[in-house]
Amino acid sequence: MRVRQHLEFGPIFRTYNLSMDKPFGPTIKKIRLSKSVSQKELYGDIISKSFAIDFEAGKNDIKFASMLKIISQLGITIEEFLYIHNDYHQDQTDDYLKDLKYRQDDSDAKHHWMAAKLIEDRTDLKSRLRWAQIMAVFAAMIKDATPSQIEKITEARELLRNYLFENESWTFSDIGLYASTIFFLERSEDSLFKTAWETLKKYRYLDEYTNIKSQLFGNKIYKFIDDGKLDYAEKLILEMEQEFSANVETMWIILVVRMSKGLVKIARGDVSGVQEATDVETIFRQTDNIDLADQIKWAIVETQKKRNA
Repeated sequence: MRVRQHLEFGPIFRTYNLSMDKPFGPTIKKIRLSKSVSQKELYGDIISKSFAIDFEAGKNDIKFASMLKIISQLGITIEEFLYIHNDYHQDQTDDYLKDLKYRQDDSDAKHHWMAAKLIEDRTDLKSRLRWAQIMAVFAAMIKDATPSQIEKITEARELLRNYLFENESWTFSDIGLYASTIFFLERSEDSLFKTAWETLKKYRYLDEYTNIKSQLFGNKIYKFIDDGKLDYAEKLILEMEQEFSANVETMWIILVVRMSKGLVKIARGDVSGVQEATDVETIFRQTDNIDLADQIKWAIVETQKKRNA
């Protein structure tokens, strides 16, 4: 079995895999004591003294808003707190994925399979979605999946589809989840893309907005090209051109847009698209973005094959 591959624009959306079965209170206490801060100084009027004692003992949980205030009082970021909470390292799953790039070989596929196995038995929703997301990357890499692997791939796909369709109110994380698994879902789920795009507009001023939008649109554009919906692809390309003006920070996005225009031309039978897309491949290759350059080269070949079929 050869699972269809896809382009991966932008980083695979990653979230901290927080150990939810581990209470936050003891971690807060450890940080508080290391900074020589008293309970009174830290908690003030956020929570009562008696509640603070139980909280630090791991007996009580607190509201998210209160947790943010406490972390801020400690003078650390949420990311640092989660890092400390996980015993000064990221989750093993993230350790596996941290340095993995998208490549067309079974070696990296095996690493992703191992990463998925680490959390396969966890039952909380966050871990299940994380597992499914890793399986989506695995499916894009594996050349000859075994029957048991195919079964897991199918299970992961259904989990993602059910979650995204049944979830009426998406968060920023949900957008990232969908953006990184568009091809894995297989069907051209335009309703899901519409939900993602409408939700994303609310996060326009968030730092990660540009990365997620470029990933969402980049993968959807190629999905439209692959499905032969070239008019829709061109509409998204125009949207990206209008939003991202050419500057140093967005240059790679502009290049991806140019490459996408080249692929549309190839799909329409215009041979000039090959050179246009290849020029972008060359730029990425010369700037040591080898993985993305390889993906673009693969996309050019696949689009030509489909056009000539």
